[in-house]
Amino acid sequence: MGYVEQFYNIKDEWESFKRNPNNTKVRIRDAAKKLDVSEAELLSTLIEYSVDYINFDSYQNFIKKILSLDKIMLLTRSDNVVHEIIINTNDIEINQHDLIYNKNTQNPLLQIKSDDIAYTFSELKEHQGKNLFSFQFFNGYGDSIAKIYLKGKTESLFREIVLEHKIDYDYSIQKKQPHINKKIDCSNSLSIEYKSIPKNATKFKASKKFDGTTLRTVMEGLAKKSISVQFHAIAPNAVQYYYGKIKNVIDYGPWINVIDKTFNIHILENKIVSSQLDSFKMNNKNYHSLVWFDSNKNNIMGISPLEDSVTEFKKLLKGASLL
Repeated sequence: MGYVEQFYNIKDEWESFKRNPNNTKVRIRDAAKKLDVSEAELLSTLIEYSVDYINFDSYQNFIKKILSLDKIMLLTRSDNVVHEIIINTNDIEINQHDLIYNKNTQNPLLQIKSDDIAYTFSELKEHQGKNLFSFQFFNGYGDSIAKIYLKGKTESLFREIVLEHKIDYDYSIQKKQPHINKKIDCSNSLSIEYKSIPKNATKFKASKKFDGTTLRTVMEGLAKKSISVQFHAIAPNAVQYYYGKIKNVIDYGPWINVIDKTFNIHILENKIVSSQLDSFKMNNKNYHSLVWFDSNKNNIMGISPLEDSVTEFKKLLKGASLL
């Protein structure tokens, strides 16, 4: 089958899929799995309708243009965790290592392995009666690395960026080998930055292992006691961070969620099978962090206290018999 024919076959299959009333709430990522293609392949079939194919010479310069928008949402996801943060861009920059960070606090926000970006799209679609603008980055498998959504009022500037960078689509995704089933390795080579744990701190005891039920215990405890923490989520080719307190821990189907004003995280709870407590020491002060793993032993997310909450976080761990 030629790549043009493959493109239109995928387009027809997806149109048929969407016409089925049972699929009205299926997201594009899940639809791609059901159709045994990649998310990028499905998105490419919307080019000239609601999607444009984007090209840039420098990822850093392209992100700098996106950071000229007034307010954005950064989104990353693995199979089991979706991490979303909404930020005003006034104090946000990108450094020479492709790290998007807050220049005032020096907090890292999103780290992408930009060399792994193979395809980039912009999309404008209607969602709940509102226009939804986004830039979406994909790896060579057609899997999403990260998505950046406009959450402010600079729609005209978003359109200008699209016009400057959109190019004709040359079926580049379809020209590659067909999408095949694969195990996503979320344990990418990006290092995790811990805001409250000094870089020179050393582990002073062996990691303690627990099952996955610690996730709910810890999240509900953080909300109840209003403890400031760092949430990081690891996705293929990316790590994303949130810093602060959480308020609303909500169940929705099999997902446990934080639904707050500037931070959402959605975790497929029954896929979290184990957790690990790591303990560090420096200058006679102890620090602790928790990480969680899926059934493939991928480290997919972690929580650690912020500097002003180290003691309260330790009390929470002790109260949950984790320390």
